[in-house]
Amino acid sequence: MAAPTAFRSPCASCERETRHSVLHETMDGPSSGDDYPEYIYYQIIRCLGCETIAFRQHSEDYVTPGYVDDEGNIHPSTTTNVYPRLLKNRLKPHLYWPHPIPEIVRDIYNETINATKENALTLAGIGFRAIIEAICNDQKIHGKDLQRKINALAQKGMISKLEEKRLHAIRFLGNDAAHDIKRPSLASIQVVLKIVEHLIENIYILDAETQSNLETVIDTYDDFKGVLVASIKTLPPGDEKPLTSILGKTIRRLVNSLPAMEKQLTADIKAGAFPDLGMGKTVSIKNGSHVVQYYIKT
Repeated sequence: MAAPTAFRSPCASCERETRHSVLHETMDGPSSGDDYPEYIYYQIIRCLGCETIAFRQHSEDYVTPGYVDDEGNIHPSTTTNVYPRLLKNRLKPHLYWPHPIPEIVRDIYNETINATKENALTLAGIGFRAIIEAICNDQKIHGKDLQRKINALAQKGMISKLEEKRLHAIRFLGNDAAHDIKRPSLASIQVVLKIVEHLIENIYILDAETQSNLETVIDTYDDFKGVLVASIKTLPPGDEKPLTSILGKTIRRLVNSLPAMEKQLTADIKAGAFPDLGMGKTVSIKNGSHVVQYYIKT
């Protein structure tokens, strides 16, 4: 078989079929008429898009022909394998997964993907279960088993109830693969892959991008202190204002948490743990039904 100047082949880097060229080819075939009429071509190929190098093995079997055309020409049955293999139907965001993903999660994910590419679906089923466990451990989700950890993810609001059901389905699949040596189908593994990639993207990627590019709700005291310190930097020493005036529009980020944050702030100021502010006057409003605390920039 003369290698075509350009042909379509799966590209693991582009994650789709692209045009390739053959850089080098070696053929292994019959040396005499008595030998089995099978030709195997070993090729080093290059993607004409991303220029990634891959290995292609193409075989042609003339004993069990693929078909005979209308003119009586025999066309061999063919088998083609390309390495590294292409895993189809993946989410594109995984291409851009940067550093926010913990190393242990990324390593188990990559090992599981390799198992899936090599059709080692039992190992892949175990691997996807392990990814969920690794995420729970990284997020400090406690529980004596994975069932309770998945439930805790939902209780903490990190996943929805629908996602909770999906993760339990992956847990069942992984348990069957590990304990019953039950090989999952490729179709089920492809669905599991989508669910796990969504989970990783939601917990790590979207959260990091949201924190970097959007104003998010402040629900921890450490985050509250961070924005408060940034707000008081522009105040002159001795300036006295209520917390709402100090924070300005940032106050909208304290959804239902302002009273608790201010209570902790007051305690820290009195204990000397927040030296940037001192306690100021109090002003009664709404006919004395509400007291506003002022703070002094030190």
